[in-house]
Amino acid sequence: MSATDCILLWGTRMKAYALVFTSLAALVADTAYAQTAPGSPTEAAADLNDIVVTAGKLNRNITNTATGVATIDGSRLDGSGILEAREAFQLLPNVNIAGADGRFAIRGVAFDSVNGVGVGQLATTYVDGVRMSDKSVRFGPDLTWDVSQIQVLYGAQSTLQGRNALAGAIYITTRDPSFDWHGAARGTVLEGGWDMAAALSGPVVKDLLAFRVSGELHRSDAVVSNLVRGGDSAPRADDKLARLKLLITPASNLTARAVFSYADIRRRDASSDRRTLNGQGYLDRNPALATSGGFEAGLPSTGAPERVTYLDIAEFDRNRTATAGVTLDWKVAHRLTLTSETTYLTSRDYKQRDNDGGFFNYSGYPSSSYAIINPLGIGDFDYTRSGRVPVSPIALQQQNAYNFTQEVRGLYQSDTLRLVAGGFYTKEVRHSDNFTSLVYVGVPNLVKALLPAALPAATKNLIASFYTADTPLYTFNAQPYTIYNWALYAEGEWTLVPRLTLTGGLRYDNEINRSATLNSGAVLLPDPANVPGSIRPIITQINAARDLNPFSTATDSARLDFKALLPKAALRWNLSDDLTLGLVAQRAYRAGGTSTNAARQIVSPLLPEHTWNFEAFLRSTLLGGRARFNANAYFTDWRDQQVVIALSTQPNDQIGANAGHSQLYGFEAQFDMDLTRQLRARLGAGYSHTEFLSFNVVVPASASAYAALIDPKTFDKVVGSSFIYAPRWSLIGGLDWKNSQGLFASVNANYRSAAWSDLPNMNKVTARTLVDLRAGYKTGPMMISVFIRNLLDTTWIQSDDVRRPILGEPRSAGAAVQFKF
Repeated sequence: MSATDCILLWGTRMKAYALVFTSLAALVADTAYAQTAPGSPTEAAADLNDIVVTAGKLNRNITNTATGVATIDGSRLDGSGILEAREAFQLLPNVNIAGADGRFAIRGVAFDSVNGVGVGQLATTYVDGVRMSDKSVRFGPDLTWDVSQIQVLYGAQSTLQGRNALAGAIYITTRDPSFDWHGAARGTVLEGGWDMAAALSGPVVKDLLAFRVSGELHRSDAVVSNLVRGGDSAPRADDKLARLKLLITPASNLTARAVFSYADIRRRDASSDRRTLNGQGYLDRNPALATSGGFEAGLPSTGAPERVTYLDIAEFDRNRTATAGVTLDWKVAHRLTLTSETTYLTSRDYKQRDNDGGFFNYSGYPSSSYAIINPLGIGDFDYTRSGRVPVSPIALQQQNAYNFTQEVRGLYQSDTLRLVAGGFYTKEVRHSDNFTSLVYVGVPNLVKALLPAALPAATKNLIASFYTADTPLYTFNAQPYTIYNWALYAEGEWTLVPRLTLTGGLRYDNEINRSATLNSGAVLLPDPANVPGSIRPIITQINAARDLNPFSTATDSARLDFKALLPKAALRWNLSDDLTLGLVAQRAYRAGGTSTNAARQIVSPLLPEHTWNFEAFLRSTLLGGRARFNANAYFTDWRDQQVVIALSTQPNDQIGANAGHSQLYGFEAQFDMDLTRQLRARLGAGYSHTEFLSFNVVVPASASAYAALIDPKTFDKVVGSSFIYAPRWSLIGGLDWKNSQGLFASVNANYRSAAWSDLPNMNKVTARTLVDLRAGYKTGPMMISVFIRNLLDTTWIQSDDVRRPILGEPRSAGAAVQFKF
């Protein structure tokens, strides 16, 4: 689709939005020009649209930024009971938790992928300017202590941010050092948890070197009881975080900032099982698998208790992330500033999962354990070191990631021209080692079904007797990759005439992706050498059958090169000092990579995916500065989408391909107002429509041998489906009150409409409304607050599964005491 076609399509989709925006603009203009009310706005309201957008690199405030931006100030987080950034996302329109394992979505697009395939992120998270790795986003340093601001940028950011910002970006910024002494400490008590944090800032050398050091310990117990292992499930959170920031000012025109952090994060979103134990203390087996064969899943039961689990293997993630960043700002001349940003991240992650999701009786295998071999030396797992493992399915992963980035840019600013241009380089290394074990059940019956119908029953029974009813299988898999990415970019804005500004930008992006896969493993099938010679050929043939295919070792590698041009154009019209309208169009992309199928030893290339994005925006200040209303409406056409193609019904038997075409459209609107000097209101609304339009299934050459297994009609059911965990509507509202005696209170409510949890859309996560309360007293350096999360004790589903959904947190209360000086 050409840019012209996209513009025409955008116009068709956006007629309703144009009408709304025209009406809003007229209403806002009338309000802005008719303001005669005396009195000045409060400082907070006056500064709302003056917030500088961190990722913009042009030092633009929200008023002059075409991108939709939502912000959460650190003062809103203090004493609120919001201790993790992903909890704060609930306070923003069109941002939501997207299932399990720390996933979030912006405008209905999950930060990692829309259906489970792709290298690199669709939305990038930065903490103090350091780009987080995939695991660090999910389980890394997102604690909110000492955070000064969280900014969420909606939609494509590729012109300035590059390969990992097709859907947006999140910037978490902590407080900077100061040349005056400042300190803070906070203790928080939660139902089933606690949090302790402190920070100290001051000068080392007056007017030359200042520091800020902060740390936090956070513990939150699970609210799911384990009826097999006893007690509660693994802690939901057990976190440690330390940070050091330095500020160096050797000259009036030269500033250096450095940040170093280390986080040790242990998290788990525990599921609530919808199954029940039978009289023998095991979960009931699925009778359908007795004849058809497959991997055990068990059957959900009517009236099963909530917030219990039957895992016989503990599930958790542990992430240890260390970061470093140095930023140099050199004001070369009155209008010219040069900036250098250098960042480094190293992340080590360990994941453990119960691979059958429960406690099953695998007595169909004659031993409680079996021998394994690891000929390629993949991983270093304590679980496998002895060479024997239990007959209990498990999934283990060790992942190490390293990111280095260097960016140099210049910013020129005059009365009519503002221009930023620079170069960017990054090297990203990731190595994942995996061990997976499963148990294939009902194997003798499956063997009989594979034999010729004319074969005598006695012969069938004899052949089947050599197979165990429960047959273990295991795999070792390693997936290393290295990415080299460099880019040149520029973006500028030129004031054509007073109040009318044209913006243009372009990025040239070049990437080299080197990846590989190493596999070893086995299915514990009978050795043909150990069976009677008369049936040896039959056993050999059965063992080679598709559904029982054993495998040993295999390796493969690939090198892929990608290039992209990412243009951007925008027009901004400042109708008055209080009203701004504009349009923006830009191209975005996510680079390609590889998709692996460990069982079949397939490495499939993924090409880049692209979007064209069109937005209309409105920024306004109302009622003499006491209020603001901002809105963005958008349309996105997404081509060459990286999607999963299933080769069978077995778990993870799939490949990735560029086969999808989708469209998205919607809006965000945010309103803030000081009702009085003591009372402030916040309202927000988001609408997000996501839809798969078509699929062009072209099997990658590396998987051509399996083309016959792929049924293109499978995707007919997906056409018209929404993305998973992409609610159409999100609504937020809040009131903040404080008086001159130090009392304060706030209430926040957020609503998310129902969302589909699978593809094709068959199962829904129901709509939910959450209400949080906070109240307290501030006197001098001390602040005492109490809070209630989920006041209405709403039962809501965070991640849906027929058998094991993850429920959102129930009602909980807590209190915090904070000191500042």
